[in-house]
Amino acid sequence: MSNFLILFIIAGFSGYDGGFYLSKIIFVILAIIYAGRIFGMLGYKPKGMNYLLIPASAGEKTLVNLILVNIYYLAALYICYILGFLFGDLIHTFIHGDVFSLDSVRNAASFDYTTILPLLLCESILIFGSVYFKRKAIIKTVLYLFCFFLLIMVVDSSLVYFFTENHSIVDSTNTYYLEKSFTGGSGFFSEYGKIFAIGGTIFFTLFFWVLSFLRLKETEV
Repeated sequence: MSNFLILFIIAGFSGYDGGFYLSKIIFVILAIIYAGRIFGMLGYKPKGMNYLLIPASAGEKTLVNLILVNIYYLAALYICYILGFLFGDLIHTFIHGDVFSLDSVRNAASFDYTTILPLLLCESILIFGSVYFKRKAIIKTVLYLFCFFLLIMVVDSSLVYFFTENHSIVDSTNTYYLEKSFTGGSGFFSEYGKIFAIGGTIFFTLFFWVLSFLRLKETEV
């Protein structure tokens, strides 16, 4: 309940000035924290045993928690988020005597796939982390992700250094075409990059959902 109140207050006092970003950040943080704690009962033996002995399959338990994280809790946060902006508009209108408008509410309600899909992916990773790690799942999951991406960066930097050690790519004629393909124009990435990004996000989201189910089934056994 306190999470909803926090989001409501922040949205109410940031909406009429166009400060949507802070409210959206709080929205995302609260959603991620809830996802990382959804299987938190498994970290405590009595609660974990009681949960695992519920007469339902691992698939049913996983599905229920996915619905709680991705539909129920997000919908509840979204309602508080919109109500907060509406409350802020009403207070702003009352104080300044302006004409009441729903412009900030309309702007705040504009969530698109560029926000929703990454959020679902982050939630799916943390759901798996909450099943896999017994205690402090959020911290451990974030730490593992940090180490993973750090390793990727080290490997990528090493490969770039190895292949460009004796070649100058700054003055290369291919540099222009490479930059153009990433930044715009008719390059491959400008045409198909979004499709691959959306497809990859959906794939890995489903992948971590399946991993969560398999891990929960393993824990039951």
